Amino acid sequence: ATEGRPLAEGMALDAQGRPTTDAKAALEGVLLAFGGPRGFALLSAVEVMTGVLTGGAYADLVASKEASPGSPEGTAHFMMAI
Repeated sequence: ATEGRPLAEGMALDAQGRPTTDAKAALEGVLLAFGGPRGFALLSAVEVMTGVLTGGAYADLVASKEASPGSPEGTAHFMMAI
């Protein structure tokens, strides 16, 4: 957004939920998961393992160090050996 370059198509939605290539509009909306449905499923599995199962923050409950530097992030870690 600071460089003024457009995003690739399919990467973000604006605040109204419409696809956008404008990085500034994407900051007010949401970034989409990479990899389509499979990427979303992988992201969901990681969120469950690192947030829900460990008692840490997940999804929008994770605090941003840029937005509120004094508050804890609430992140947790999960390790699995296969």
